[in-house]
Amino acid sequence: YTYDSDTQPNRQFGVELPPKRIELDKQSAKAFVDILKDNDRVAVVKFYSSGWTPKTSLVKALTTNKNAVKRAIDGLSAGGGTPLGDGLKKALDHLSSNGRNDAVKAIIVLTDGWWNMGCDPINQAERAKNMGIRIYTIGWGGVNEEQLKQIAEITGGKYFYASTAEDLEKIYKELAVELSNVTAENVQVRFELSDD
Repeated sequence: YTYDSDTQPNRQFGVELPPKRIELDKQSAKAFVDILKDNDRVAVVKFYSSGWTPKTSLVKALTTNKNAVKRAIDGLSAGGGTPLGDGLKKALDHLSSNGRNDAVKAIIVLTDGWWNMGCDPINQAERAKNMGIRIYTIGWGGVNEEQLKQIAEITGGKYFYASTAEDLEKIYKELAVELSNVTAENVQVRFELSDD
């Protein structure tokens, strides 16, 4: 159907019955978790709405327990509005208070909607930039690509668009390589040479 307002004219929405994308999202996200190194920590944040009230929840705090993260991913469901800024804020707050000082911090946002409520995601991207946290955004379906690109670019991250489950799997693999490369950039090597 088409929705028309002063701020978002002629936006088109599709209804997927029954929802299949969330299950494909889960499979790809869990495959990404499996690619991570043993000492990498991951958290899961959910953003959604109840009516027009933005909601966020820290589904799984930062952990190296990959099985616990995958169980948290399995428990996710789709629905409601898209308080993208609130989701970013929750993730940034958690990384700020629980992230390791010596770790490369990044946020991967997968969304199939347009920001439509809650705090401004651009402001949260600026906050992430100031904290040295890159945001990688993945658009899956009817998304505001320009906004997702802007969020990623502000923080030094990247934007990806997935139109199929295969695209999503490739994106997560590319992200694993990208994050490994970012980690490698921050490695310091010290050599102590003998007098000889």
